[in-house]
Amino acid sequence: MKKIVIAFSLLLSFKTFADTNCPNQIFSSISCSGNILQTQEHPPPGAIVDLSVSNRIGNSNNSRDNISTNTVSIRGNISIIPTDGGYSPNIVIYENNVNSIQNNAVYGLNYLNNNTIFSAINLTGNISIITNNLHRGFGVEIDNVNIIGQRYGSSNNVNNNINTISNIINLIGNISITGSGEESYGIRLTNSNVIGDYGSFNSTNTNHNNDTNIINLNGNISITTLSSYGISLINSSYIYYAYDSTGNTDTNNSKDTNIVNVMGRISVPISDLNSFAIYAQNDSSLSANIIQFNKGSSVIGQILGTGSYTNGNILKFNLGAGASYNFTAPGFLGNDLNGRPYLTDPAAAGIGNVATASQSAYERTTQISQSMDDRLRTYDLKQNTDQPYWINSYYSDSGRGGEGLLGSNLNFNQYRSGITAGFNLKNSYTPTELVVNYEYGRLNIDDGNQSIQSNSVMAGFLFPDINKVFGGTLSARAMLGYGNNNGNRKVLDNTNANGFYNVTSSYNTSQLLIGPSWTKTLFQTEKITFDTLLGLDLNTQHINSYSEGSQLFSWNARTFNQLQSRFQVGLQIQPHPDSFNFYGRFGIEHRDLIDGNTQNYAINNTPVNYIDPDQHTTYVTANLGMNYPLTKSIHAFAQTKYYATDKSIDSLTTSIGIAGQF
Repeated sequence: MKKIVIAFSLLLSFKTFADTNCPNQIFSSISCSGNILQTQEHPPPGAIVDLSVSNRIGNSNNSRDNISTNTVSIRGNISIIPTDGGYSPNIVIYENNVNSIQNNAVYGLNYLNNNTIFSAINLTGNISIITNNLHRGFGVEIDNVNIIGQRYGSSNNVNNNINTISNIINLIGNISITGSGEESYGIRLTNSNVIGDYGSFNSTNTNHNNDTNIINLNGNISITTLSSYGISLINSSYIYYAYDSTGNTDTNNSKDTNIVNVMGRISVPISDLNSFAIYAQNDSSLSANIIQFNKGSSVIGQILGTGSYTNGNILKFNLGAGASYNFTAPGFLGNDLNGRPYLTDPAAAGIGNVATASQSAYERTTQISQSMDDRLRTYDLKQNTDQPYWINSYYSDSGRGGEGLLGSNLNFNQYRSGITAGFNLKNSYTPTELVVNYEYGRLNIDDGNQSIQSNSVMAGFLFPDINKVFGGTLSARAMLGYGNNNGNRKVLDNTNANGFYNVTSSYNTSQLLIGPSWTKTLFQTEKITFDTLLGLDLNTQHINSYSEGSQLFSWNARTFNQLQSRFQVGLQIQPHPDSFNFYGRFGIEHRDLIDGNTQNYAINNTPVNYIDPDQHTTYVTANLGMNYPLTKSIHAFAQTKYYATDKSIDSLTTSIGIAGQF
């Protein structure tokens, strides 16, 4: 009878835990709490948890249906520190479905076993194993075994089983195996057929198993012992020929599945060539070994897939659209779940720089536009139009929260600070102001998976009073800009001792902003002014080509154009003449990416492309501010702007400035 070693730490049962303390050994369904510690010289036989289901069929026609359900919920830590020189400290043993079909007669019989077996273990806590001498540590082991042809002379054995077995283990906690022992396992899941065991002959397997082992791990696996495995998944059949075990055949039609969902770090000694963070063997075309890495996961150590059907060894990546990885995983196929290009090798680039590009271009110009719009209102009111210059400094903080599994909801934070100055060119044919701007920006994408720092300048002209149209003032602007950007990207890599490395980049951008505006004072008294503004800008940005990590990710040049429209209404109140005034404005802005929505790039020299998911965004804005006259010719101003979007992005900007003549 094959035993399955399982070491745990987990939880979460939706049942209420009783006051019952956990016993040293568990053989059936139970809910208990408390730590389990074993330090005696010989750990007890069996294990801490032993849920056994076995079927043995002898020399008679027999059809046996077994239905067994067990649920074990443990809240607490499990620690094993054996003190003797025994072979294995059997921390937790989960023994399930050992099926033996044996027939010592000279003729064969066809037996049908229909087993529907479900077992669940919910554990909360940590598993800690210290090995010594010949001890091996097992975190979690599930072993579903079918033995066809018992040993020593049994013959003509036929297995036509149809088994449906489901094992689900939910672990919340860490698995730690240390010490001087070798060949330890954090998680080991096995579905196997043994045909012709030690001297039996003419045994036939036409197994139709549908066994499923699922482990949901919310925690880390850390193993420091040599020749060890973080996660080992096996779907296999073995035909024995030793001791005259001849004539044994295997037609394995099993559809067995091992699934491990990981949210944490898997690590083994990276310098040990006999240790594997992840190992899988798949010998059936219908079976699969699947490991899914969820957000926050990483791997340190070798990854290897083997077997006759390695296409069934699959690594699924659900790390988020902002995460980048470049794994070395022979014998595995990669599958990215976050809606972006990837290689099955597997490798993928976080697409935060693409998904935020159009939003960043909008934010790069919105503060300049706000400063120029404020200047336009003074021309419509014919107030302070002869001021020689004005200066406005600002700081903005914008971002979007969330899990960021897709590019359309990628989380980011963007910080910008800058200064804008306008100079009145009084000798021009039409009122003209020279506007210059400097800005520093810092973009943090997906909680540090990528960051971009930028320094940029823009300069151009504002024509604040071109003509009077429909009782309002028509104006226009044209600005050119240049920026230098420095990026830093975190790349997950299982061959790195940290589980990741960083790549850097440097590239330039150029920008054009051009468009008309129309302002009109709708109502004005000595103390109250009510106004409105309409504007439409074309915002064009060109991003130069660049590479990261010696051609790991190579980004083609990209040019995109977007229309930015805005509508505002404002109310200004001045309680007393020649005193401060304050105002509030509310508006709607909209951004449409009309061209250049596709980013072409390469992953390890393989061309791919990604379409910007954030092509249309609507902004609801609110401004509050005040002006204060310092002297008759100089006044200071301050304002706060907030916006929220239909894409869950919000922003808060504060600015202060001064205008006048010294």
